[in-house]
Amino acid sequence: MYRSSTMGRRFGRILLVVALFEATLAGGSWLLSGAVPGGREGLLIAAAILCLTGLVLVVIAAILLRRAAATDRISTRGVPGTGRIMGLRQTGVLVNGQPQVEMDLLVAVPGRTPYRAKAKEIVPLIMLNRLQGTLAVRVDPARPQAVVVQWDQPNVGPTSPGAESGSA
Repeated sequence: MYRSSTMGRRFGRILLVVALFEATLAGGSWLLSGAVPGGREGLLIAAAILCLTGLVLVVIAAILLRRAAATDRISTRGVPGTGRIMGLRQTGVLVNGQPQVEMDLLVAVPGRTPYRAKAKEIVPLIMLNRLQGTLAVRVDPARPQAVVVQWDQPNVGPTSPGAESGSA
């Protein structure tokens, strides 16, 4: 099942694996530096670069995984509502060939006046047809601007002009 946090969680895990690989290479370079005469400095520099790269990847992975966890929290505990798509914009970002879009939504949740919010989502190509009409969303009660689209839920209400008339 695709959720808004799927891509962040997946890439966070991949970055952790790559960081572990980088750390292993750094350790190997450091160990070899003592065994290779004349190449000690080069291997130590390589070990330092690999170690630094691994640390940067761990930080990026931690950020991605923390964002995915926050998105999952909103998806499970957030206030259910709807988000009517008022505008779409491609961000120019592609993740594994899947576009990221920024949606301008008119969000409606019980007990609150409808308000505008923006949501950036990686949308699988197969779900691009869902980017019309009104989507099911969840909203963080503490931060109403934090809106998560519920891709596992069908669009709400009519998705195209004429659909509401029930014409056959």
